[in-house]
Amino acid sequence: MTDTIAPPVAAARLVDGTAAPLGGGHLDGPALDRRIGSTAGALRGLGLRAGDRVLVQGDNSVDYVVTLLALMHLDVSLVPLDHRLPAADAAA
Repeated sequence: MTDTIAPPVAAARLVDGTAAPLGGGHLDGPALDRRIGSTAGALRGLGLRAGDRVLVQGDNSVDYVVTLLALMHLDVSLVPLDHRLPAADAAA
């Protein structure tokens, strides 16, 4: 098992380059499944494995939710941090 600190930008945006829909848009089931699968695959490629502990921190957004669901798909242990927590406190 390893401990991983995720980058401060949502992994979903880093992985597939797409932004959350604007103006009250939504992701339908198939689009959401594709984003989750793509994100999970990229995170697995970065070395995340089942049982790893991952700190997650981010604003409430579609990207954040996609990232959380991808991490759950990988069966990692999530450690959510308040998005307002300063970086130094998060590192501690």
